[in-house]
Amino acid sequence: MEESNIRWGEIVGGLLIIGCSTALVISLWAQISQIPVFRFLIFTTVTAVLFGIGLYTEHRWKLPTTSRGILTIATLLVPLNFLAIAAVSASNTSGALVIVSELAAPAIFLCLVYFAGRVITPGCAHILSAGVLGSSIGQLLVRHLASAESGPVLLIFLGGFPVAFYLLTVGLSLRRVLADREIDEHETTTVFTVLGVMSFAALLPFGLLLYKVMNPIVLGLLFFLTIMPIGLAMRAFGKDFLRLKLDRNAKTYWIARTPPGPPPQSMKNQF
Repeated sequence: MEESNIRWGEIVGGLLIIGCSTALVISLWAQISQIPVFRFLIFTTVTAVLFGIGLYTEHRWKLPTTSRGILTIATLLVPLNFLAIAAVSASNTSGALVIVSELAAPAIFLCLVYFAGRVITPGCAHILSAGVLGSSIGQLLVRHLASAESGPVLLIFLGGFPVAFYLLTVGLSLRRVLADREIDEHETTTVFTVLGVMSFAALLPFGLLLYKVMNPIVLGLLFFLTIMPIGLAMRAFGKDFLRLKLDRNAKTYWIARTPPGPPPQSMKNQF
């Protein structure tokens, strides 16, 4: 089988794994958020096994194309692990297990992504591992700091945190690859791998941030994009539907009803 066909098969298979993993996290979110040790052990174990399989096929079976595909999939699953760890349930309180998992996960995945990066992004392994972990830690910051009452400065910081790691990682990778002012096929693959992995790692904190503050954002967009333009247009045309303008010649602002309504006596016993 041609190598290009193998790569396309791995790409399609990887996308299916990532998509199914995302759907699994979303569908089991309520159960996962109630059992901290469950979400930590299940997702960490599955991802670590994938890293082990990828490294084994690289060093023992000498299958570079297969190992690169498996390790790329495992690296893309790392941000999903942090998404599973970042409990967003309002009723969930941070206990000892949650604290331990949030401290242990970065250390575990830092090592795994670094060893995977030596295979999928040779020469940029330390850059990739730092970038993926930095963006993923942004999800934990959103989990602890973001709320519907958060101020704009905090929200900008939480939104800019993964973006900063994305730009820094991509910039350092390009600088390292272009140090000799030449780029070959392997270096091109490295750059696009970093771009793909970091894009996914940076998007998940944004999704979690929107989940935490969605109601104020939706209401704000609804007001500023619909209600306010309509109100400005009505003012421009001189409309005053609520009769808010002061009329010094009016004896009363009471609006007479025609025909008259029911007699006042019928309003005493309304229920």
